[in-house]
Amino acid sequence: IAVQGQQNPLLFTDWLTADEIFWSSGEAPDMPFRCKAKVRYRQADQSCEITQQDNGKYLITFDESQRAITPGQSVVIYQDDVCLGGGVIDTTEKKV
Repeated sequence: IAVQGQQNPLLFTDWLTADEIFWSSGEAPDMPFRCKAKVRYRQADQSCEITQQDNGKYLITFDESQRAITPGQSVVIYQDDVCLGGGVIDTTEKKV
């Protein structure tokens, strides 16, 4: 999306989907799962909830809207200081 201004509302969304997530432990936790995630390097951890959808994708819903979540980039999942895993962002299109 190309828009004017760093705070343009079109740059913000509070959710994303990932086709699959690689879990460090080898298996996904019970869903829905509360944790923290980040979508860019050095970003502060962001509170979120992860659910697995019927189509096998994971829906990550953030407590606060995030700026410029980008398909093809990574989402990394944490619990406290432990990295639980991550995946590739699939979609960020706004819900209508």
